[in-house]
Amino acid sequence: MNFPFVAMRTYTLEQVLICTWCEIAVNGWTSSKTAEAASAGRAGILISTKEKVRLLLQTDLENGKVARKDLMTEAKTLGLDLFGDSVKKEVQTIIEWAKNLTNNAPLPGTRAAAAVSDYEAVVSLMARSGIVEVNKLGFAVSIISSYRNHADRQHNSKYVGTVYSEITADVTIKKITASKGSGSWWLIFTTDNDGNVIKWFATKSPEFKVGDTINITGRVLMHEDWQGFKSTKLGVAANIAHKGQALAHQVPSRLARLLTDATV
Repeated sequence: MNFPFVAMRTYTLEQVLICTWCEIAVNGWTSSKTAEAASAGRAGILISTKEKVRLLLQTDLENGKVARKDLMTEAKTLGLDLFGDSVKKEVQTIIEWAKNLTNNAPLPGTRAAAAVSDYEAVVSLMARSGIVEVNKLGFAVSIISSYRNHADRQHNSKYVGTVYSEITADVTIKKITASKGSGSWWLIFTTDNDGNVIKWFATKSPEFKVGDTINITGRVLMHEDWQGFKSTKLGVAANIAHKGQALAHQVPSRLARLLTDATV
């Protein structure tokens, strides 16, 4: 399958992801950091996935033709059908996921929230434009691994506790959403140490911020699906211990019922 260049020093995201998918299928994933560490430790020459994809994209150069031929030969011995319609279909699914990254709340279980947000913004913009500049190739190549990690977290997500039981857990604040209509309330999104989503409503401005780790005790109001993840919603009250201080966010029963019906 030959790929036309969009312009000098750019590729289409589809062609980058197809090459990345095929390279990972045959040789697995090798990060730039791992490749650099191997070279520094004199463990032999190890080429990162990004650099291998860069070669595969150079279809007009001899090195690129050789790299593609070698990959196809290895794939044949493994019984893999590369660059086919099934690969293209999966790549389109991944591109659609990437387009919507900035429309969704931060992914549960992620670290360094600011850095993750920057990454998601770049990837989402890239997916919407469909174009990859050479200096952004590393972002594009990482999309498939990010998508698969996200899918794994969704698959492995679990509900916490049982409905109407009380739970206590250490959680990390992932997102705080304030009400936009009448009345004042805040929806708190958190993940526990296992990456499970726990959320609750507060009628008082939270005394913590995104990234803080707190201990909460609350009664499970319901289990529900949230953006593909199994999530646990606390209702009525959530007692919070933050940096040694005991705080209480009481949600009246009637308000809790109203908020439960809200789309979140």
